[in-house]
Amino acid sequence: MSGSCYRILAFDPASTQMGVAVLDYDITTQTATVLHAETIKGPSLLKHYKELTPHFAKSFCIQTAYYHLVKEHYLKEWKPDYTVVEGAFYHKLAQTLISLTLVINSIRMAVRDAFNRDIQMVAPMETKKVIANNHIAKKDEIREGILNNPHIKWDPAVANYEFLTEHDYDAIGHGYTFCYLKLPAFLGLPIPDIKKKKK
Repeated sequence: MSGSCYRILAFDPASTQMGVAVLDYDITTQTATVLHAETIKGPSLLKHYKELTPHFAKSFCIQTAYYHLVKEHYLKEWKPDYTVVEGAFYHKLAQTLISLTLVINSIRMAVRDAFNRDIQMVAPMETKKVIANNHIAKKDEIREGILNNPHIKWDPAVANYEFLTEHDYDAIGHGYTFCYLKLPAFLGLPIPDIKKKKK
């Protein structure tokens, strides 16, 4: 996009249910407008990859499906200026961390192949602090923080936004956190002090 507005495609990555959100962020007013939000169910995509499933692990097939969906649908349709993904975080189950990392890499490769650029990552605690002013915030606090944030607006096309899934709200939160916390540095603007952010 041009001027003071930037389009953000944000993901809350997971192999089973992945949140996706598209936001237009006005750097001048520090206002994000949510244009789209949905949850993708990874296993449901496998019906389109029946030729792979007999020969490859289910997890690999889901990663392949995510790659093509991101590259051929989301990136083409929304043409984001930045693609934002929650970074992999420590988990007591090593397999969960590995799976999350592989999903993130699928998105990263899709952005690389489509635009020859990298994704932007935000840490879960960054999103929780920016959205809920609490680095250990629960899912319901993220939802309330987004719904009560005067700088997050909703496009009329996002009907019944109060009933989005937790994955949708997480994706919106990651996108907004990137815009609030990291985008200014890319544009040579002052970086907000996260410690001073009000509820």
